[in-house]
Amino acid sequence: MRKRKQILTHRSLQFRLAGVFVLWSFVLVVAVTTLFVMNYAHLSETSDALPSAEQLFTKLLLIQQLEGMAVRYFIALAFFVTLMALHIIILSHRMTGPVAKMTRLLNQAAETGEWPQQVKFRKRDAFPELASAFNRFSERMKK
Repeated sequence: MRKRKQILTHRSLQFRLAGVFVLWSFVLVVAVTTLFVMNYAHLSETSDALPSAEQLFTKLLLIQQLEGMAVRYFIALAFFVTLMALHIIILSHRMTGPVAKMTRLLNQAAETGEWPQQVKFRKRDAFPELASAFNRFSERMKK
């Protein structure tokens, strides 16, 4: 039976990285929203110099544009934050996966009393030099 692969190999670290990203994304949202509202306020003040009929028409037009832009803005932002949070989790898996694999291999060797086998990391995992160094060490110690 094949063992199920886990994306969350070091949950606390991976969630902390994703949390930091989400926090900075929130800061970005607040900054962009503030600029958005300030632009609306500026355009609204600019229209105050117009005659009453044109002023009303301009403010109604601004409100319509604001509603349409806000919906698209928040949908795009939600999509971006979700996509980036998933990317952070996958990227952190590539960093923590090799450490989890080494830990599992060494724990297994400690329990069975047998020397650990060769370790192989996936092509896109971080720290390929760790696997090479461990495999060289393992071969020398077996001799």
